[in-house]
Amino acid sequence: MLSSCPPSVSVLENHAVEDKLIVRPNPAKDLITIENVKAENDYIYTIRDITGKIFKQATLVKKDIDISNLSPGVYLIRVENKSETKLAKFIKLK
Repeated sequence: MLSSCPPSVSVLENHAVEDKLIVRPNPAKDLITIENVKAENDYIYTIRDITGKIFKQATLVKKDIDISNLSPGVYLIRVENKSETKLAKFIKLK
């Protein structure tokens, strides 16, 4: 019976990967690169710590973001424009 199931799950999994915000390298020291967004699409990014405190907010002009002024710890980055919102977690090292 299982062999008669359509392979739609893999299509959904591929779609989810395309929608996911990717931060590299992770963990990072001074600079992160955002993947799966186009900087020219009027995105705004917000970096918060795990308590929700905002540490950085700006328009995404390029995909590289300087995080050298952040203290070591775990952060959440939210990238959004009028039509979509993407989130990712990253670790800032010393």
